[in-house]
Formats: sequence, structure tokens, C-alpha cells
Amino acid sequence: MVDPPTNAPAFTRLDDRAVGVRLAALDQQLAQLETTSGPIGELALATVSGLAEIYGQALARALDLVDPALLQRMLSDELIGHLLVLHGIHPDRDAAREYDPGPDPGARPDPGPPGLVQIDLARGRGAKSGRDG
Repeated sequence: MVDPPTNAPAFTRLDDRAVGVRLAALDQQLAQLETTSGPIGELALATVSGLAEIYGQALARALDLVDPALLQRMLSDELIGHLLVLHGIHPDRDAAREYDPGPDPGARPDPGPPGLVQIDLARGRGAKSGRDG
């Protein structure tokens, strides 16, 4: 077995409150990143989206390896449940709506300036602005 590099950061488990604080900070950072125009902003969003996709693939593989009892324990963890919904791999669609009820049918999002590509990282979807024809 290979020892981890000495410059690798130590892993620290976060409690639920610390996870919530971290998630709120990430939401703010992603919102700021989504307003960054130009090639650097596009590259940053593509990188975040690509990482999220790979993490989702890893989570899906992990689900394939667990027995039903362990799967139920995993699904009872709020953070794991949120991640499974985020990546579209939560096995229980009704439970998934508990974490993500979907868009408000009456809400009309601002399409932004012409040519803007909006990426909803939480839902893993992108939509081109309707204003650019």
C-alpha cells in the first residue's frame, strides 16, 4: 500500500451544521461564478460541471455495490440523499421530491442577455437563452 503524499490535506469529517455552512458558501460561490463572463467563466463552469458529473458516476457505482440494508442506511442520511438527488440517481423518486420538489410551475426565470447559456448545476441541465433566437 502506498502512503499518501505528505502534502495531502488531512480529511476532517464535518457535522451537519458545518456541512450546511459549507453548502451555503458554495451556493454563493457558484452564483458569483455564474455571473463571470468570458472564457475563464465558461471554463470554470465547465470544470465544476465536469467534476460533478464524475462524482455522480462514482456515487452511482457505489450504489451498485451496496446491499439493500446498507442502501437504506445511506438513504436515511440527509447529505447523501441530497447528493443522490443532485446527481439524478436517488432510487426513490418520491423521496427525491422531498429534497427537490422541482421548479415552481408559476415561476418564469429571467432568460438573461442574448446568447447567455444558463447552467443549473443543482439540476445538471443547461439552457440557452430564449432571447438569442
